[in-house]
Amino acid sequence: MRKLGSVDKRPRKRRSDIGKRRSRYAKEPCKHKTQKYYRKRKGNKSEIKIFIKRIDSMSQTGRRMFPIKSRNKINHEVWIPLKGQSYYVKVDEINTREKLGDFIARKYPKGTYAVCTFINKKTKDKKGTNKARVIIVVGETPDGNYVKSFRNYKTRGMHTYWFWKS
Repeated sequence: MRKLGSVDKRPRKRRSDIGKRRSRYAKEPCKHKTQKYYRKRKGNKSEIKIFIKRIDSMSQTGRRMFPIKSRNKINHEVWIPLKGQSYYVKVDEINTREKLGDFIARKYPKGTYAVCTFINKKTKDKKGTNKARVIIVVGETPDGNYVKSFRNYKTRGMHTYWFWKS
């Protein structure tokens, strides 16, 4: 946008395919509607790296930082990465719901935890982000800890791994 009375010194840049889009892209399918489905990759690793994050409710001061109108609509969960809580675990120890739940219940006290793993995607810094695969709620009794609930994500859950037995 230019001010009133101003004149451009040179013509402004435009897309090179304006007016030619119909002839150029007519035979190709629409790119944003195509979905690729990849087969489950067979792995051969004997151990896998997992991260643990604790899930807590947001503090009262944290909630007050959001605008009043949008406070009710936001998610009041806070995911806290635990420092030094990454493990190289043998695949045989976490290949079922019961084994993975017992692994978390042995290591952590009462609370809600997310089990995250690395993905193959790389960012600009050459690091793959870690995605949550499972959310486990741990309860406490005098005898020891136990698993209250086990929620496996539909799209990116543990069932995407070759070693998982449901």
